Amino acid sequence: MKESTRPECGHWIGAERRHCKEVDGVRHYLPGHRCPAHTPNALRGLPETPPGPGWPVHRLTPGSAPAAPSTRQGDAIADALFVDLEGIRARYECLRPGCTQPIEGPVYGDDVKPFVDTIRTDHPVRCTGESR
Repeated sequence: MKESTRPECGHWIGAERRHCKEVDGVRHYLPGHRCPAHTPNALRGLPETPPGPGWPVHRLTPGSAPAAPSTRQGDAIADALFVDLEGIRARYECLRPGCTQPIEGPVYGDDVKPFVDTIRTDHPVRCTGESR
């Protein structure tokens, strides 16, 4: 059976010409695995950002069990609106069961703003015959 290894800090300590290789408290960041002394915020002298909304609580620690699915009404995702960063393309995807036109678009250029402004109210009428 393969033995799992703990990730180690990959921060390069230039003065010592070596990687940190600390294994306690190591987490993964965009530049790689980092120990608490070498996180992006620690290197800039800033406090660490506390875990909060935007990252599910069950994902905070490796191996933790997933949270129970929410049963509140309105939590289901029914559609997705995709607009590129420059605002020159947009498309809409309906995730409702039985929708006869699940994808609308893409639209380009000057048509993007009117599409984005109206699609969330116009499409449900065409999809289910009901407005939200």
